[in-house]
Amino acid sequence: MNIKAIVRDRIVYLLQLAKENAKTHPERSQRYVQLALKLSTRHKVRIPKKFKMSFCKICYSYWIPGYNVKVKIDKKNKIITYTCCCGNRHRFKYKRNDKQKVANEKDR
Repeated sequence: MNIKAIVRDRIVYLLQLAKENAKTHPERSQRYVQLALKLSTRHKVRIPKKFKMSFCKICYSYWIPGYNVKVKIDKKNKIITYTCCCGNRHRFKYKRNDKQKVANEKDR
């Protein structure tokens, strides 16, 4: 098996463990995220997109909306703002799916 595939599997496993332990053991969860980031930089493997936007890159805490992160949606500018427990803000653009647009236009 390829080393990069093994590392990618290990990163996914660590991030799943971080998700499971985010409420019960936040320090352990932060450590799992930190290890996953260290593996990805050491072996030049990308973190999967579904996990990439689910933790803070400053304090390494795994985000649970309403528990350790505040979520604000700006519909005008199409931006989602995550305010982490460490005080840092992360902004992501979002785009509405074309399927949803078509479904909404058909309803009119």
